[in-house]
Amino acid sequence: MEIYFIVIYVITAIEKKKNGVKNINILVICSGGVGTSHLVKEKLNNILKDYTLYIANIHNYKEYIENKNIDLILSMVKIDNENLNYIRISPFYQIKIFKTFSIKLMK
Repeated sequence: MEIYFIVIYVITAIEKKKNGVKNINILVICSGGVGTSHLVKEKLNNILKDYTLYIANIHNYKEYIENKNIDLILSMVKIDNENLNYIRISPFYQIKIFKTFSIKLMK
């Protein structure tokens, strides 16, 4: 189910780009901010162009949200903040599917 939300965000990002928005900001959150989140970042960098990707951990993600204009939040951990709109991902499975959808959308 979460892949459909990611696809909607990608479509929105493509529309923003068509309308002259130069950059889409994506925040990737994991428990420690290293390791798996860097893998997700590299996978997204291979898929998406002209996007800024930030990596945060569960302790410092609020700083990015407050100081950057974040368009999409992908998190590998549950975040106990009911006001935060984010997509929880499993880094290995969803990124593969995301790549497939992104390639089809960009054609």
